[in-house]
Amino acid sequence: HCRDTLSLHDALPIFIQQAKKTYLAEMQFDTLNKKINISEKLGSDKGVYFMDSLNLKNLDIQSNSYDFYTRIIAIGKDDLKVIVENYQYSNKKKTLIWKDERYTVLESLREDATAKLEELSKPYKAYGADIIDLANISNKYSILSYGLGDTITLTSKEKGIKEKQRIVKITEYPEEPERNTCEIANTLLRFEDIQKEQQDKIGRAHV
Repeated sequence: HCRDTLSLHDALPIFIQQAKKTYLAEMQFDTLNKKINISEKLGSDKGVYFMDSLNLKNLDIQSNSYDFYTRIIAIGKDDLKVIVENYQYSNKKKTLIWKDERYTVLESLREDATAKLEELSKPYKAYGADIIDLANISNKYSILSYGLGDTITLTSKEKGIKEKQRIVKITEYPEEPERNTCEIANTLLRFEDIQKEQQDKIGRAHV
């Protein structure tokens, strides 16, 4: 049996998509038990690493996009407006206009715009990884146990990669843990998703 324990990026029913956007929530879909777990932020950084000389069997680059934003002009109800900037990866000024009239309190608008930009200011990278789940094979590797949303260190000498990533999808084979796979990304908000959201509203601006 195969157990798919998420995808934060998979197609979701409209009401779940809206809740995710409104509350900036992260969701875990347990297909085996037919459950949805909702959290402000899933996972943690326990120092786990995926390494091609140990537990990383194969690594495929799924996306390597250099599209990102460094500034959000957030607009709420009655022209409530705040500007948030984040230049953690680039000094270029690339602006997103984000309008949501459900916001009536300036501080709430600022907090959510800041959280959104924390994700969108990173050039998007995503990988597919075949993982030997050593923690499920032997107790001596319990330090390498991982879960959905966890931050891990991805190391591949073959591909010249060493970077921090988050696990955004896990597919488990309980009887064959050596077949487990993960999808890994540096941000949970994909650029193309937020781009489509803005096109549906008022479009995108680069200043």
